[in-house]
Amino acid sequence: MRVFPSTFVGRIIAITVLPLLLAVILSGQFFYDRHWEETGKQLARTLTNQIKLVVSDTQSISTKEYPSLFKKYEIAFGFKTKFYEKSPIVLNRQHDFQTHYFRHFVRHNVKYPVYTYVQKKEMTIYAVLPHGILEIKTPLNMVYQSTIHIFLAWIAGSFFLIVLLMTPFVYTQIRSIKRLTRAAQRFGRGEDSIFRPSGAKEIRQAGQSFLLMRHRIKQFVDSRTQMLAAISHDLRTPLTRMKLTLEMMSNTKNTEDLQQDIQEMEKMIDGYLTFAREETKEPFEKMTLEAVIKDIKRDFRHSEKRLEIESIPNVIIRARYMDLKRAFSNLIKNALAYGKKKVHIEFRRRREVIEIIIDDDGVGIPADKREQMLKPFQRMDESRSSKKESVGLGLTIAHKLIDSHSGKLTLDESPMGGLRVIVELPI
Repeated sequence: MRVFPSTFVGRIIAITVLPLLLAVILSGQFFYDRHWEETGKQLARTLTNQIKLVVSDTQSISTKEYPSLFKKYEIAFGFKTKFYEKSPIVLNRQHDFQTHYFRHFVRHNVKYPVYTYVQKKEMTIYAVLPHGILEIKTPLNMVYQSTIHIFLAWIAGSFFLIVLLMTPFVYTQIRSIKRLTRAAQRFGRGEDSIFRPSGAKEIRQAGQSFLLMRHRIKQFVDSRTQMLAAISHDLRTPLTRMKLTLEMMSNTKNTEDLQQDIQEMEKMIDGYLTFAREETKEPFEKMTLEAVIKDIKRDFRHSEKRLEIESIPNVIIRARYMDLKRAFSNLIKNALAYGKKKVHIEFRRRREVIEIIIDDDGVGIPADKREQMLKPFQRMDESRSSKKESVGLGLTIAHKLIDSHSGKLTLDESPMGGLRVIVELPI
């Protein structure tokens, strides 16, 4: 079970709030133990001694002298005291946390039964004497201090105020990190988005490092593409001269073989250039998967082998139309080329992902070589017939294009006996 939050904002708040909350709890506990509890006990002892004195004095004089005695107590202690021959109310035990200590002390120090009642900010004490009932009213603060509530409210308010002020600051920094994350994700898909570093110094430095890295990668890709284009141009010139020379020579077995080699070299050069074009200017757009698949189906309508497509779910995807079409076209073209009679396409939707499953009835690819087949310029002569027009880039290009759409391409064994290609795309 995960106890610590997995997100960055959760961890920042946790490592800030938890120590602060612990400090608040310890402060409250210390105040309760050292101040409020001790003060409460001292007030309870004092009031108990005063009640004990009042009860003792009333036993040593006649009831006629009570008014003057009560007047003296009102001046000295602030008591409002009355005497009843019969109880003015039905007396029973009351339990409240304000008079807890007082009830404890008075029970052990006054030999007569004592009952307490609290109403708002006043406490009424009834002492059951042998000749009547003594009623004493005193302010509640004589036995209970409300400073604990003020203190607890103050530290709790301070805690929530600090959390309230801290949360927007944390989210401001997190927003900067999220912007950097989105920019990195878009760059990974080939999108050229606008990004300006913001946030704390370290986050801005990370953003600036990302911009520098993005600039250098773009330069590297551009220079590699230009280099391959230059190599292609340089190679085409001697190949053209060789073709012209062969045209002027008499046809023999050797010249025919040489012409086939030259044609294969031209196809390989075209394949290298196709593989090198990793970036495209086409923007990402929202589109339906049905539009892409139906367009591809139309392109393969004249295929000799049967292409079966199940009902296409109505889902919206964010993609580059031509790139996605090219990826699926490569996969379906491979399946039709290496399958025997038919190719079957089905769709499965789960949560935020749509799966496109392409099955063929060919001989498939051995499990230990499927990962290798996703690498460039790989051909499986053992399992799938080697085509001269193929340079081993179909699966690789499709894999790269699907990956640029934040998708996933995996190879598996098909129930039809051939290869199963599973494409996962976010929706």
